[in-house]
Parts: sequence; structure tokens; C-alpha cells
Amino acid sequence: MKFKTPPIEISAEHPFASDPFHRKPFTKLLNNAIESIDDSLVISIDSSWGHGKTTFAKQWVQSLKNDGKKVILFNAFQHDLDEDPFLSFSGEIYAFIKDHFKDQFKEERKSFLENSGNLLSVLATSALKTGLNAATAGVINDKACNNIMKAANAEIASITGRMCEEKIENHTQKKKLFDAFHENLKKLAELVRNEQDFPLTIIIDELDRCRPDFALQLLERIKHYFNVDNVTFVLLICEKQFLNHVTSTYGLNKNIESYLHKFADLFLTLPNGRPFDSGESYLKYMEETSDRMGLQKTQITYTCGYLAASNQCSMRQCNQMLSIIALYSNLFPRSLDIETMAILIFLKVTHIDIIEKLAANNFKINYLESLEMNSTYLEDTKKHLELMMMDQSQYKSKHMFGSGVISHKDFRHSITHFAQILLNAR
Repeated sequence: MKFKTPPIEISAEHPFASDPFHRKPFTKLLNNAIESIDDSLVISIDSSWGHGKTTFAKQWVQSLKNDGKKVILFNAFQHDLDEDPFLSFSGEIYAFIKDHFKDQFKEERKSFLENSGNLLSVLATSALKTGLNAATAGVINDKACNNIMKAANAEIASITGRMCEEKIENHTQKKKLFDAFHENLKKLAELVRNEQDFPLTIIIDELDRCRPDFALQLLERIKHYFNVDNVTFVLLICEKQFLNHVTSTYGLNKNIESYLHKFADLFLTLPNGRPFDSGESYLKYMEETSDRMGLQKTQITYTCGYLAASNQCSMRQCNQMLSIIALYSNLFPRSLDIETMAILIFLKVTHIDIIEKLAANNFKINYLESLEMNSTYLEDTKKHLELMMMDQSQYKSKHMFGSGVISHKDFRHSITHFAQILLNAR
């Protein structure tokens, strides 16, 4: 039995063999949109942290590959320390063309490498500051730009110098380099489209984990330098977390909510199961993950699955619940029923502060008020636990708490004991 949740193994032949949240049909919508549009296109796909964006990206890329459509999967966090996202993207595109179209587009590939190098030499301090301010339409103000510049100066210094300064001062030369790069990228993208009936596509993952200055610069580079026909970017991102990261670092401007709209053309949300599936997706995920862990599927596993579904937990939170079950399966107190233990495990993962209070024998507040219980038997358990939260002077009689007839005092003691056990797993 494993304690850590093994990653989903993506079959080369059937990449969506494990698809508990029914995301394969979503790829058909994406493929159709990307395939039918030959303009430049930026798609933002929103999904909270821990909901399987990376797994989905890998499954989608493999599915496209099986259909003869090759794309670039770009992990932004792994490039977080790169000098410039322009360098990262140019390098990825060059390597992609070289690897997948080895005997084709040789002249275009050579020109792209040369033009990319020339344009990179002029992307210096003044251009970055102007680009950020203009591209964000004031979301990132002058003071914020200065903060970004300070953070980026060390990296920019490595690609600036006497020749770079001369090129920046020569506006005509810079425009020629820009136009040459655009024209060459446009030609390459068109060749890729004609070859595989699918545009040059870069899927960007982990953008919300990057340094804010790198993430903002990456979006600015996409908008200004890779905005050509037959080039598509797909951003897999937790929009809320990304915007919070930006505002906490650089300060909140009044139009921050519309910030991403400056860069993306189409906004979608990653599906999290079929509509009205009553927890079916979560239960299937819990079953598949238990199998990968070698964990015996029991009623407590399914109960945690129902709780996860009712409260829209992330896949990461589901994994944490299963790890707790694996770790403490031999320590579950017999005085507590399965539903009660499942609720406490759920609270350990989602509301650690409540578990801390219960472990300290603090039952003065009704902690379960906001807990969603979309099943009759869980609602019954919730009512019992709400009675437990009442002051002992108001509730003294014995009831069917836990696995048998147990006093209110003993039941509380069992709750406190199990909460203390759960706190040991941090």
C-alpha cells in the first residue's frame, strides 16, 4: 500500500482511459475551435489549484499526437528563471520544428533562429517597461513597472551591452528586426498548419506558480511578439490565484478583474464532472486512486468521496483524504461511526482550524453550519454532530452516537481523541 498518491499513468494508446471528470469531450470543443480559426488565438482555461490541469494537459497533448497533430507543452514554472520568455518561446518553437519536421522547413528554420536572436538583442529595459504599461492598459502602473524592472534588471543586464544599446536607439533597425521575425514566424506557422491541418499551438501550464514579473512578461511577449496567424496559445491557469498573486505583489488597481482580457480571446472553464452526476465523478476518482495506492476500498472511502463531491473539493484534497485513510486505517476508534470519521478526515483536509479546536476540546461553535451534505445519511450524521456541538447542559441523554449507544460526554471524548490523532499528520 502506498501513502503518496501515484500520478495517473497516461496510456499512449488511450490517454483518457482514466477520465473520472469526463474531460475528453471538452477536448473536442477545444480542437474544433483551434482547428477552425486561422487567426492568432489565445485561450484561457480556468481551473482551481489541485483540480488536475497538468494531468489534463498531458492527456490532451497525447490525444492530439495520436491524431497526427503535434503541439508544444510549455511548463512556465520550469522556465521561471529564464532570461526572457521570448527566448523560452523561440527556443521551444525552434526545437519543435527541428524535432518534428526534421527534413522540412530548413531554410525557414534557419531564418527563424537568426531573426529570433536579432530581435532578442533589442528587448531591453526601456522596451520592457513600455510594453508592460501599454499591454496592461494601466493595470500595472508606473510604480509597479519600476518594481518589475528592478527585479528583471539583473537578467536583462546579461543580454544588454554596447551593441544592444545601439540597436535600441535605432528605431528603424528595431522595426526591421520585428517585422522580419513576425514574417518568418507567420510563414513557419502556416507551413505547420498546412502539414498537419492544425496550427502551431503552445499549451502553457503552471503560469500561476511563476514569479509575477516573469508571468507578466510572458503574457506581454505573447501579445506583442507572437501575435500572428496560425499561432495559438492555451493558458491553463487558476485565474483567481494568478490575479491575487499579481495584486499582492504590485498593488491593486481598480480594473484588475479585466486584466486577463487584455491578453486572451476566449475564456473557458475546465470541466469538473458531468452536470448533475450526484458525485459519480468523485467516487470514480476515489476508486481509481485507491487502486493505484493499493488501498482497500471501504465505506469510509466512498463517504469521503460524497463529501468531496458535495463540497467541490480539488483532486489534491481527495488525494490527501486517501493518504490519511491509508495512514490511520488501523487507528480508527471503534466508538465512532464511519460517517463521523469521514467528516473529521474531510475537515482535517479542508478546515484544519476546526480540527485544532476539536482537538482542544472546544465545542462551543457550530463548525458544521456551512458544510454541504448532498445525501440523506450524511445529513443525519451532520444533525448528530450538531447536537454534539451543543453545550452538555442542554443535551445530557444517551443517543445513537457513533457505533452504538454512547453518552454525549464519551462521544465528545472520542471526537477529541481522533482530532488529536489527525493533527499528528501535518
